[in-house]
Amino acid sequence: MDLIQTFKSNWQKAKSLNDPNAECCSFATVSSDGQPAVRTLVLREVTEDSFIIFVSGTSPKWGELQCTERYELLMLWPTLMIQYRIRGSFTACLSE
Repeated sequence: MDLIQTFKSNWQKAKSLNDPNAECCSFATVSSDGQPAVRTLVLREVTEDSFIIFVSGTSPKWGELQCTERYELLMLWPTLMIQYRIRGSFTACLSE
């Protein structure tokens, strides 16, 4: 079973059902002093091995990612009664 393909299929289904949370994700990081922080971001794209979100270089979460390189995403789609928790390590892809 390809979990990324299953995720992408459910994501498309949530968007087609006009789920207001279809592109929203809860994004959790940990600061250098061990304090957890979570905020809502937009999931931009999903590739074969990446979940792509936009993080501003001036945002506190950028510093947290630079420090720990670990995160967790939570996607919740009420229209489908499905949620996904995704843990991983951060890789920067800078754009202008």
